[in-house]
Amino acid sequence: MAQLLDEYDFRLSSDGCGHLHYLIDFDGSPTPHDIELDLYDCPALSVDLKNDHIVLHARDIAAGPPLVHLNFRYRKIRQLILEGFGTAAIRDEESALRFVESELPSQFRQSLRDGLGLEHQYTSLVEEIEDGCSAHRMIVSRNRPSQLDSKINALVLSERDFQEVCRQIDDLRYRSKQKLYSDQRNAVYNHFAPFLARQDKPRQLSKARVIQDIESVFENEPIEATSKLAGFIGSSANTLIDRIPERIKVIRERVELAFLDAFIEKFENRITENLPEADWQKFFIDNPIALSSMFNSSVLMISDRPFVGGTDIEGRGGKKSDFLFKNYLTGNLSFIEIKTPQKEVVSARDDYSNGMYPAHSDLSLAVSQVIDQRNKFQDEFATLFLKSPDKQLTSYAIRCYAVIGTVPLEDDRKKSFEHVRDNLTQPRKFRP
Repeated sequence: MAQLLDEYDFRLSSDGCGHLHYLIDFDGSPTPHDIELDLYDCPALSVDLKNDHIVLHARDIAAGPPLVHLNFRYRKIRQLILEGFGTAAIRDEESALRFVESELPSQFRQSLRDGLGLEHQYTSLVEEIEDGCSAHRMIVSRNRPSQLDSKINALVLSERDFQEVCRQIDDLRYRSKQKLYSDQRNAVYNHFAPFLARQDKPRQLSKARVIQDIESVFENEPIEATSKLAGFIGSSANTLIDRIPERIKVIRERVELAFLDAFIEKFENRITENLPEADWQKFFIDNPIALSSMFNSSVLMISDRPFVGGTDIEGRGGKKSDFLFKNYLTGNLSFIEIKTPQKEVVSARDDYSNGMYPAHSDLSLAVSQVIDQRNKFQDEFATLFLKSPDKQLTSYAIRCYAVIGTVPLEDDRKKSFEHVRDNLTQPRKFRP
């Protein structure tokens, strides 16, 4: 039979360090040994005069009888060390016990019989350290800033940082208790509400719980739930802008950048494929930002494949453009003709033997088509305008654009293309 005594043994080692040990009553005889464990190998408290360390050996005590167990309290952390707290005053059993019972910081357990370590509510601090590094010691220091000390396999926390973390834990526990008490009161109230002819109290959610629920929806819920949440945020946009305008500005910028990055990736993946013109037509319909970015002012897509006129008396020969845009402020119209990226913009042959290349027939055809569409539309604008539900259209300076091919890689062909593009007045621009 073994039992932990309320007596302790303090001894000084040859290097001047002191160690406070537990004593075991084994069959009526106090001894520093039990059956399985040499207690002098695992003291309760040590004093390292050289390094100004007070070492608390973190153990979970089972005091017996029939057996005494001194198990490690934490998974990895074996010692909690106070650095710069003064070791000179601990020279015997009485001064060591006095330090534990009255001078230890309040965040530490102050009972040798229960085993030294942090109070239970601060266990999360040790667990986070254990998950984040391989340290076997945690040092609370009055002399050093927070850092990893690889020489002794320790994580050093400045006393200020340690106190701040513990204060935050205390604050969270207090608010949690207040919330729990409030929920308990509401539960009791709602249970008796029918008997008292009262309405139920709604459940009050803390800000932290609301944020946690929103994050859970975005990370774990199906697309329908995420869409509903996004729709709710969108419908509350005016309120959010009034309350947190700067934050909404940041969110908008991040969303726009994310959207642009996704579009660029999608575009770069498609441009290497030999897709037909109809597929590109659909791509630009689904991603109007690609075409609207060509304009220097705000524009609105009026139609894809708009009818521009040109039928004869029998209704044959009608023409359609690929896209029709209008200036958001003036109503002025612009036609866009699209071709695939595989179309050429300059010829492969140098006709002049001086590094200049003529426009390719693919480009010439695209230019001719969009100009013809503009001319047909202007000829019949009065009739088409009467049939259009949009009465904010003007045709006095219709602009034409061609989206075709890719930029040449060779410098001479690239220069020739720029000469052609910059000196062509109709269409105003065309984009590779």
